[in-house]
Amino acid sequence: MAAVDTNSISLALCKETVSGTLPGAGTKALYLEPNGIPDFGGSISTVARAPISANRQQRKGTITDFSSTVSVEQDLTVSSFLAVIEGAVLSEWQGVPTMHGATTTATGLNVTKAGAIPANALIYLHGFKNNTGLKKVKSAVTAGATSVSIDGLTAGDTGTAFVCGVEAAAGDIKSTGTTLTSTTLDFTTLPLFKGQAVFIGGDTDSTSFSNGGISGLARIVKVEAKTLTLDKLEDTFGEDSGDQKTIRIFFGPFLRNVPVNDELFNAHSYAMELTYPGLVDADGGASDGYEYSTGNKINTLELGMSVNDKATLNFTTFGLDTHPVSSESQGWDIANPNFVEAFSTPSDFLRLRVQGADEEGLTSYFKDCTLSINNNISAENVLAKLGPAFTNIGTLNVSLSGNIVFTNPKVTEKIRNNCTCSADICLSNNDGSIYIDMPRITLGDGKKDFTVNEKVKLSLTGTSFVDDEYDYSVGITYFPYLPTVKSATC
Repeated sequence: MAAVDTNSISLALCKETVSGTLPGAGTKALYLEPNGIPDFGGSISTVARAPISANRQQRKGTITDFSSTVSVEQDLTVSSFLAVIEGAVLSEWQGVPTMHGATTTATGLNVTKAGAIPANALIYLHGFKNNTGLKKVKSAVTAGATSVSIDGLTAGDTGTAFVCGVEAAAGDIKSTGTTLTSTTLDFTTLPLFKGQAVFIGGDTDSTSFSNGGISGLARIVKVEAKTLTLDKLEDTFGEDSGDQKTIRIFFGPFLRNVPVNDELFNAHSYAMELTYPGLVDADGGASDGYEYSTGNKINTLELGMSVNDKATLNFTTFGLDTHPVSSESQGWDIANPNFVEAFSTPSDFLRLRVQGADEEGLTSYFKDCTLSINNNISAENVLAKLGPAFTNIGTLNVSLSGNIVFTNPKVTEKIRNNCTCSADICLSNNDGSIYIDMPRITLGDGKKDFTVNEKVKLSLTGTSFVDDEYDYSVGITYFPYLPTVKSATC
């Protein structure tokens, strides 16, 4: 009989086509990189018989319930985030085609199928041996095309291509401080949505506004043909004619929670494979053991950010079944994660702040911070079936909690008066940037900490809610690429 070292196990995850049905051979799956697996598998509930009896002993009981859950603790990376965030938000990404398996030629990229891409679009090539970096498309690409025209590539290279922005013609885009206006570029032809984040300006002076113009992160308020209205801007913005500048605008896929009757709503369900090397004796020899958990919906997800540390991403699921360990593998096509750089809490924040419903800043001095998403999933049990027959999706709760350095008395005023505020977070490293927006929150707690020889601190909570202006509680933008020079100074 073999014993298995924890360091030798592996955990993989894939989406299910039918919730609770174990996917078969060839299914695309992803290895996770857990720091810990507090829970994996089924839990049996039994009830013993306890009749009135002179011998004062119980009789054999019976199985009455079965529950299946998975809990995973891991570092926050782009791969770990993208693997489960759709399941936490119960929605689908909007916009921006990603072209996996793109192959370079002397004149551009060959892809299986591209989405519509405008001329002068910016494409970031990731994982290529010789061509990794930011490139510009020469001519517009129609949806379904299999080639993208780009100059200056070395042929025969393979990787992943992301549409990540656009470069406007010289002098075409102007800034009024809260809007961008154009003469030629039609903003409605770009994958831009209300609530999505964008980044204004490139790596060079020629692709950025001058000192008075918009620079850095902003959130979209409204998309019109010749006007892009923005809020949640950086501190330095104003009017700028953009004279002779080929202004660059960077964007990425956008994800937000939606009502259950929205076409983007999707209660994603996952299967997981836990492999135990050398565990099972088969035909007189040891073989790997495989344990499968099915019908998993993301119940809770937490992003943890502590001082002088790396950010973490932990999640729990509510499942339908966990199969007994066996020597039979489902034969999934499991890939290693591509984006594995951790996010440093001292150096990888582009933005972390709570503000009023307008642009008035309240605080950005967090000692620690946790963003929590809770779908409040529960079981629906029925007669003649062990374990839940269905899972119920509850009310979405999105919240922010942490401790801040007390620098602004308006924070306590906002708590006391139950004022509407807002919060946003942006983490960025070499694998991309994750922007998380809570458009409407109320603040709570406010308990003060007077530890000697330290700054006075407040314990702060923020609870997200939906209102008429923004019909979501959490909005997420993933930037495949952001300018390094701009990022370093944000």
